[in-house]
Amino acid sequence: MSISTAIRENWDDLSATAQKHIRATRPALLNRWDCIDVGKVDTITADSAEEALDSFADTYSRDMYDCSGTVYVDIRVRNQVTHEEEIRTITLAEPEPECVDGQAHDWQSPYSLLGGLKENPGVWGSGGGVRIKKVCAHCGAYRITETCAQRHDTGEYVGAETSYELPDDDSREWVQSSRASALRADAERVLVSMDAVTEYVYGTGEVAAIVTGLAEGADREDVIEALESALPDARVYLYHGTRADGLIQIELP
Repeated sequence: MSISTAIRENWDDLSATAQKHIRATRPALLNRWDCIDVGKVDTITADSAEEALDSFADTYSRDMYDCSGTVYVDIRVRNQVTHEEEIRTITLAEPEPECVDGQAHDWQSPYSLLGGLKENPGVWGSGGGVRIKKVCAHCGAYRITETCAQRHDTGEYVGAETSYELPDDDSREWVQSSRASALRADAERVLVSMDAVTEYVYGTGEVAAIVTGLAEGADREDVIEALESALPDARVYLYHGTRADGLIQIELP
């Protein structure tokens, strides 16, 4: 039997002094760690339990789990010779979903959509904390924050936790209405500053405004070009219809 094998097989019988000497002079004998998760055991090489846990933790990612919210994984490493063990909990937060057109989310709390108290919409008591729900003004996705969340598997309180919900018909309708309201305000600001425009009315739905009167000598195409430049996020066009022929309409694209 080799010395290395003897050390591995008889570690628990060695004196504290002998163990200390081996740690100092032959550390390579002690750098094999079993990484233990539910249903599997892997072996890695590391100089310490912390280093072994770091390496083991790097093998986990949030996309391994098909569920909402934060995932908590308890991992354990055990030295093959010394039987030293350490446990760590990995926290894998749910990633924020992508917004539309590469935009950054604009999380808001509209009372008309989220409910709750008018002075604090989208907020409810939950356990020992509160549950806060917000909606993105661009894509309609929801963000839910639990300030005093619990692990689903153990019931342990783990502090704040964030999850997300996909847009629904209500949030999409709110987004569209908000965009229309914002465009209506921008259109009014632009129209009142234009000498070429003498009359306009507010539209409904996706239509922000309709230009119903131009100053004498004003050219419609020039007015449309000026509106397109001032309102780059709007669709501006000459409306042709049986009851409103030749009116300039401003609406969401």
